[in-house]
Amino acid sequence: MSRHLPRRTGFTLTEMLVVIGIIAVLAALLLPAVNRAIIAARNTAIAIEVNQLATAIEAYKQEKGDYPPNFRGTITNPNDASNFIRHVRKCYPKIDASELTTIIDMTTTPPTFKTAYQLDEGEVLVFWLSLTRDDPRFPFGFSSSAPTAGFSYKRYYDFDQTRLHDGVDVATFQSYRAKFCKDSSYVYIDSRSYDMLTSNYPSLSNNQSPSATPVYAFAEDSTVQENQVRPYWSDNTLTASAVAIKDQKKPMNPTTFQIICAGLDGDFGLLPTDINNTGPKQFMSGLNYNPADKDNITNFSNGKTLADNAP
Repeated sequence: MSRHLPRRTGFTLTEMLVVIGIIAVLAALLLPAVNRAIIAARNTAIAIEVNQLATAIEAYKQEKGDYPPNFRGTITNPNDASNFIRHVRKCYPKIDASELTTIIDMTTTPPTFKTAYQLDEGEVLVFWLSLTRDDPRFPFGFSSSAPTAGFSYKRYYDFDQTRLHDGVDVATFQSYRAKFCKDSSYVYIDSRSYDMLTSNYPSLSNNQSPSATPVYAFAEDSTVQENQVRPYWSDNTLTASAVAIKDQKKPMNPTTFQIICAGLDGDFGLLPTDINNTGPKQFMSGLNYNPADKDNITNFSNGKTLADNAP
């Protein structure tokens, strides 16, 4: 009678360890590639959305004849409402006077924004692209005389309502959280605000003394350092002999606007500690960038991060 050896039905410990080792090696090889693919896909999604927002701003300008202003003033008077008033009188010529007097103190020289209506650069993006009305007399609904019905909102961009974020400083208004960027919001900087938002660079503002309180663009909370945003300037030199940096170079998009996203880290990038001496952040070279700037995406960064634009 022949004897049959028992059939083996499982792996030996050695074989299992070999298989686990192979899987671990494959995972180590594949995970970085998978992570890079995820990061690239998310950056692409952000870049597309930045482009869509920029297109919406252009649509507003095409219809109204002017780019929407920030609720900002000048270096010497941050609450000066002159830019806003000029825009409104040009683009909304039939506006009722009470719409302006509700938000602006017209008795001062120059007229100034009232505290409750000092919208930040995140809130103005949502305001201009989705909260103006088709009512020529009451296009904003600020006035107590504004009708509560019988109008439609002008929608230049279809904001995802789940990503609108209530304001900290002005609770009535909201900013728009960027995709995949933690709690950071998109920031819109009108070109008429560039000089003001770089006011504590002596060489950028006609060599005047630095501002005691630096002025930043921000979204929602100006006390959060990660939200302190400054416009980017160009590397291209215009006049090498000029004394002031602003006479040597121009900001990016010098006559239009900048839309800035903090990138996947949710950090816009603070300036170096010697803020008054370094000069502005310069695209594309990365001069004066903070490391957190490198993953930022803007409407002038060609659909890529700032780091991917570096020469």
